[in-house]
Amino acid sequence: LKLGGRVGYFFIALQDLLTIFLELSLFHPNSTSSFTFLFSFVSVLIIITYKILLYIFLCLH
Repeated sequence: LKLGGRVGYFFIALQDLLTIFLELSLFHPNSTSSFTFLFSFVSVLIIITYKILLYIFLCLH
């Protein structure tokens, strides 16, 4: 349960970082670069992968 809680907090932190990054991209469209887009895209992939892994983990245990 402790491990699951830590993973949950880590996911929340990732989600907050992604939200902040996307908000910065929206509020500062002039400064949006290919790096910003790449970072956002990778973050979304990480979150999707995490959700899939978490779902598998919960099903197996």
